[in-house]
Amino acid sequence: MSGAATCFYAFVGFDAISASGEESNKPTKHVPVATLLTLGICLSAYVGVSSVLTLMVPWNQLASSAAVPNAFAQV
Repeated sequence: MSGAATCFYAFVGFDAISASGEESNKPTKHVPVATLLTLGICLSAYVGVSSVLTLMVPWNQLASSAAVPNAFAQV
């Protein structure tokens, strides 16, 4: 549940893309492209970090509160 909450807060910012669509020349084209591009970048960042952490330290040895610092401390 904690991970889902973190991902939710990361994707809340996509409302800014739809709000700024009024300033675009072609909002029907630019807003979906910008949304999909941003989703792809965020998804690849989350998957990349979780993959690297899992390759560094087994998942059951990671601390749930601070996984990245804990993984670097163990390595």
